[in-house]
Amino acid sequence: IVGSRAELTNFFQAVFNPSTLPRYLHTIDASFITGAFFVVGISAWMLLKNRQAEMAGKSLRIGLVVAVIACVVQLFLGHYHAVQVANTQPAKLAAMEAVFEDEQGASLLLFGLVDPENRTVNNKIAVPYLLSWLITGEPHAEIKGLNSFPETDWPPVKVVFYSYRPMIILGGAFILFTLWGLWLLKGGTVYNNRLFLRLAMIALPLPFIVNQLGWITAEVGRQPWIVYGLLRTADAASVNVPAAQILASLVMFVLIYILLLGLWIFLIAKELKSVSDANVNGKEVASAW
Repeated sequence: IVGSRAELTNFFQAVFNPSTLPRYLHTIDASFITGAFFVVGISAWMLLKNRQAEMAGKSLRIGLVVAVIACVVQLFLGHYHAVQVANTQPAKLAAMEAVFEDEQGASLLLFGLVDPENRTVNNKIAVPYLLSWLITGEPHAEIKGLNSFPETDWPPVKVVFYSYRPMIILGGAFILFTLWGLWLLKGGTVYNNRLFLRLAMIALPLPFIVNQLGWITAEVGRQPWIVYGLLRTADAASVNVPAAQILASLVMFVLIYILLLGLWIFLIAKELKSVSDANVNGKEVASAW
């Protein structure tokens, strides 16, 4: 910080910071999961509607294989990213796991009602020692709590905690669901298993939601910093750009992305409506595999 300005002193250190690789890999794999679930969900809809069933069967198989691989890989990439967060953004990890006090042998919370005002978690369900073991490899290692940081440097604990939990739960559900689908695929029954196909349709938007939860966890979790430990978000606005211009830019971007979302939904719906009825029913497709 030079005077009231933030000046970049090393471009490559900024771009290739400690979070670059784990965050990049985590995000790219999440994109594969999102794409695979989209393909599986649309293929399931086509099979249930008996529309181009042969093509839908092939795309379902490809989507399932990609989804299984990407979901299992994400388990390890997520762990890799969490360890990086613990090392470089410990206050964020403490908020993600609602660790209010430095704790040796920290438990991993599965569920709980976080109470930042009283620095506690009510009605919690936790696995003893698991958080310490996952982060350090030692079950009795110490995990830094929020008490190690000034309260002015805490992120919004409730937002981070409640966005992180469903992301992890849904990620685990994705692994179980895709493994079930792979088992059905191996037995040749996935193409006419109506329960699986219906659930695949329901699951289609879930990776999109999980991606947003991950984004909320990452970006809200690093508050109050825009450059971690160096520049606060409150101090990041340029003195040369009026607040009205910033607001106008934000509104413009929101409207553009809403328009793009609407166009995307319209084109997908139009494409689905154009799919012709297939001559091959689900049972015949299943016998082809």
